[in-house]
Amino acid sequence: MAGISPHEAVQAVGELVRARLLTVRARNRYRAHDLILAYAAELAAQYERDRPAVRSRMYDHYRQTAHAANLLLRPGPQPVAPAAPLPSVTPEPLADTATATAWYTREQAVLRSVVEAAAAHGDSRTAWELAVTLQMCQQRMGWWHDWAATMRAALAAARKAEDVEGMARTHHGLAGALHYLGDLPGAMGHLEQARRHFEQLHSTTDLAHVLRNIGVVYNTQEDHVRALRHMEAALELLSGPEPRHLKAATLADAAVTRVKLGHPEEALRLARTAVVMFRDLRDLNGEGLTLTVMGQVFRHRRDYARSASYYERGIELMRLAGSRVNVAEELMALGDVRLDARDVAGARRAWTDALRSLDDPELPLAAQARGKLALLDTVKEQRGAASVI
Repeated sequence: MAGISPHEAVQAVGELVRARLLTVRARNRYRAHDLILAYAAELAAQYERDRPAVRSRMYDHYRQTAHAANLLLRPGPQPVAPAAPLPSVTPEPLADTATATAWYTREQAVLRSVVEAAAAHGDSRTAWELAVTLQMCQQRMGWWHDWAATMRAALAAARKAEDVEGMARTHHGLAGALHYLGDLPGAMGHLEQARRHFEQLHSTTDLAHVLRNIGVVYNTQEDHVRALRHMEAALELLSGPEPRHLKAATLADAAVTRVKLGHPEEALRLARTAVVMFRDLRDLNGEGLTLTVMGQVFRHRRDYARSASYYERGIELMRLAGSRVNVAEELMALGDVRLDARDVAGARRAWTDALRSLDDPELPLAAQARGKLALLDTVKEQRGAASVI
């Protein structure tokens, strides 16, 4: 914000701490008394001309660091990429997926505030670019309410600015959040809006992505025929060599649909192709998810031991990628496989682990896990009562 180097900033903050104007709360976290903040606000009024530049540096710091974090979480092309950092802007140094996830976790509330502040100040592009950058981590960590809130703020700013690309990307992002939150009609409505905007922009790749997501929503609604139709339409648009990541993800989703339609051999062929692509892309989360699709195929064949093995391998990769929600979702499915195999204790372990993987107990997935565990308890009580009789 101050436009100085990190070393100079550390020295300045150290002086404030020694003067007891700031209190250390945790590493690189400080607190100031309300009176100090009020006095600082009075002083800031003297520098009103500098405020836009200060805000731009702050926004750029978070945008640059979030982009760097995403490259660690999922290497390869990103939906949006910021320009070179502004002068005196230094992104946070992030070494691996663990530090990237830790930074996102530490800055979760701040990042939401930055998107909302940029939108409120009329900086539409900053608002929607940062919102789009944040969504992958918000999805993986289960911060779906934050995801919806940042997308709504960015969408409002894009509409006000009549920014077609911004509206397309934020409709698309908001659809994802609503899908995870269980609002399927709302998700479908925003996907259709995104589809119209991307058609207007002649963006074939983004249009394919939207078609794939429409297929995912249809799968959730158990309309697997329509789901497959949209995924195959997406794959037709992705007939070239790029983008490989989106193509791999669409193949994996098409494999899921084939399982649901009772086509296990075709599902296995698609999943094996997707696994190889994700492995080449070094995408642990994508590879892990696709291994669980193969687990679905072997569950369909009633080969529960092999099914559980694929689920366990996939879940381990997703843990390495820091994808808490994907881990929880697949632990729920693993529990179902264990129960199919009459391994009640194994099912309980999987569903308990799924519940522990989620930060927000109000998420629909958490309610599903509690419901499955409660059902096991009910069955256990009924069997106990029967044995007494």
